[in-house]
Amino acid sequence: MKHIMSIMAMVSSLAVLSGCKAKTAATIFENGVIYTVDKTNPNAEAMAVDTEGKLLCVGTKAEVEAYKGDKTKVVDLGGKFVMPAFGEDHCHIFPADIMCEVFFAHRSDENNAKLFIKDVNARHPENGGKMSYTDCVYAELIDYAKAHPETKIIRAFGYCPSFLEGSDKEVGAIQKYRLDELGEDGPAFLVYSFSGHDVSLNSKAMAMCGIDRNTPTPYGGVIDKDANGEPTGSFHDAALAIADLPLDVEKQIAGLEFFQKQYNAAGIVNVQNVSANGYMPCPLEGAWRLANENKLTIRLRSASGITLAKTRENIDQAYKDHAKYQSEMFAVNTAKFFVDGAFYTLADWPSKPGYHGSCCWGDDEYKEFMDAVEELHKNGIQCHFHVYADRAAKLTMDAIENACLKYPGKDLRHTLAHIMTIRPEDIVRMGKYKCVAAMQPSWFVSEGADRQEYLRSMIGDQIKTMYPYKSMIDAGAIVGGGTDYPVSDAYKPLEGIQIGYTRNNLAVKDINDPKSLLWPEERVTLEQILEAYTLNVAKEMFCEDITGSLEKGKFADFVVLGENLFEIDPVTISKVPVLATYLKGGKIFDANE
Repeated sequence: MKHIMSIMAMVSSLAVLSGCKAKTAATIFENGVIYTVDKTNPNAEAMAVDTEGKLLCVGTKAEVEAYKGDKTKVVDLGGKFVMPAFGEDHCHIFPADIMCEVFFAHRSDENNAKLFIKDVNARHPENGGKMSYTDCVYAELIDYAKAHPETKIIRAFGYCPSFLEGSDKEVGAIQKYRLDELGEDGPAFLVYSFSGHDVSLNSKAMAMCGIDRNTPTPYGGVIDKDANGEPTGSFHDAALAIADLPLDVEKQIAGLEFFQKQYNAAGIVNVQNVSANGYMPCPLEGAWRLANENKLTIRLRSASGITLAKTRENIDQAYKDHAKYQSEMFAVNTAKFFVDGAFYTLADWPSKPGYHGSCCWGDDEYKEFMDAVEELHKNGIQCHFHVYADRAAKLTMDAIENACLKYPGKDLRHTLAHIMTIRPEDIVRMGKYKCVAAMQPSWFVSEGADRQEYLRSMIGDQIKTMYPYKSMIDAGAIVGGGTDYPVSDAYKPLEGIQIGYTRNNLAVKDINDPKSLLWPEERVTLEQILEAYTLNVAKEMFCEDITGSLEKGKFADFVVLGENLFEIDPVTISKVPVLATYLKGGKIFDANE
């Protein structure tokens, strides 16, 4: 008996020494190779989880054994590699193939666009197989409308403006004329390009939005008009804020359910959604309903949109959204600004050396932008900025610095998303003011010759120094990992982790293959990029106290992978299978089911 008592005392002492407190676990996960992303305790082999899904202990099998009771469920991890579940630092919850009636899956992929043209022509033999890309886009839209006369609003997503021909190519979007041929009894059309920075409305949709020839164009946006001053139906960048119609809640729910299933299968449970500004609308009501019904399997944070067209109205709505939508699984946590547009629309890049990028908030409107950021900061609301180019990054950091100096001491983690080019001094300011860099590492490659020439024509030799990932980490910024899905269809974190780690594309066999290698000096360690996709996303979401790393007191949100990421060739990271995903200790994805 004394021998047994001494063993029990030893186990208890181990638990105390490890920072664990004896308590019966609902579930124990053991026999794993666990990477915790907790710098004080980076490696473990077992975890004890309570009935709420929180970690009681993360440590050795012996330490965790102290939490085993008669009813404790024991899960054998089979020696597999386990780490915190992944996060997504910047996406648009708008699974277009679910929320839209028409989905152009090819996006900007030229080869897939050719297959699209071939397919549509095959379905329209009456045209002799001669339909152009533009013809095919219109044909898909009109075919859907004719086949579904009951559908009053048709949304479409994914066509590529650069593949268009004729007058559509000139304005960079399809126009209303062919869609208007369906008449007043036909549907309203809202057709988004793959980037979401362009939308086309037919006359019926414009009337529903209250748009006519007298509608003013928001600064930073374009309303295309014909020679007589009539809108042609195409709207760009900031003008999307006035060319929008509400999305039905049931469609929001269907889209969210599809989205979370897809993301869970990729190992993702924490998501920062930034749909806003009339672009890929935020499914706030749908998410709120699912959260209240305990049906969310992603921990979701979302944004309110702030536009130049409706600044005061948008700020007031942001306050309402932040007050209304607050729960552990779903909350509105940020306010989204477009400071510049899509990188391919930044027409004035060459005109201002060192300050590239057209800004959706011009010189005359910049005070309004500064005031908006200052007001939101003063009232404790994080701001999330769409920033591709260095001019926009400078203007954004000026606004953040102004707000922080006037109202210091606030931990708001203002976020700059994308950041293709940025001045070194603004990277320093990002660190100083503890900003988040919401980055998309799957973009960190030097692309083909045509693409390089295209970028070089706009930003010159800066194409060699795009996406300074390591520099931002070194400066002290909170650097995340994400995808910008569905603008990019590469939503799987392991793909972004491989590219961000190697600065090379997924096809290479040697990480130093020069053909697509981009600025290797900006490579980060594997530990750093794993932290970016886990703990740093949680920090962006203000959730690091409950998720993002495997630590006592946090939820047991983790992923089981088929390989140990620290023991394989970096060029194979993207091929590692996700075997299972857990949220609060419960399995939400199983590759075997």
